[in-house]
Amino acid sequence: MMSQNILLELESMDSLTRSNLLELKISYVTVKDLNMFKDIFKDMTSLKTLHLKNCDIQTKFPSNLFDDLVNLTTLDLSDNHIVEIPCGVFDKFNNLSMLNLYNNRLVKIPGGVFDKLLNLKHLDLSDNEIVPELEPNLFDNLNNLEELCIHGNKLFRINPRLFDKLLNLKHLDLSNNELKELDPTLFGNLNNLKKLHLYGNNITEFPPNLFNNLNNLEELFRSRSKNIDIAYINSRRKKARL
Repeated sequence: MMSQNILLELESMDSLTRSNLLELKISYVTVKDLNMFKDIFKDMTSLKTLHLKNCDIQTKFPSNLFDDLVNLTTLDLSDNHIVEIPCGVFDKFNNLSMLNLYNNRLVKIPGGVFDKLLNLKHLDLSDNEIVPELEPNLFDNLNNLEELCIHGNKLFRINPRLFDKLLNLKHLDLSNNELKELDPTLFGNLNNLKKLHLYGNNITEFPPNLFNNLNNLEELFRSRSKNIDIAYINSRRKKARL
């Protein structure tokens, strides 16, 4: 089995070699049990980029799996079968700037799981099965987040304060969910937002003041046709010049 070959190859490295490794990419192989990496990761204290993409990961994360990867900046866990993220699993990632959980089977994300990711800039939770809503304080500590993708889930509603602390957010994708309405204050603090995608939901009418504070918006998709709302963008620019 290829996953066993990779494991043997990593185990055959001496600890000094593993400690100097900066990037590790394992993709399109079977890694159903993450416990097999527990001892190997202990030596990889210099690792900055870790890709475990499309590895058929199904088991629950050991909560201390990544504890020694303190210098990690990029973690790609996309295209797997992850159903649950335990609290504390990302707590040692003080330097992480990109976390990709795209295309897994997440239904619920526990509050506090991202609290220690103070330098995170890009978070992708798209194409999971998250329902019916996200915890209202889930993103409260992500003050440096610039890109948040949540499209392709099963969100029925969004707490009005979910994005309140994302003052540096530039790109927000909420498309292809089950949203029926949005609170008028939802985007009130997103003054730096440039791209907003809302198409593919069940929203029939947008609150009149919903976009009032989005003074830097450059791209807005509201309809299923995915056509950019040029008229709205131009009107905002015109008002800004006055």
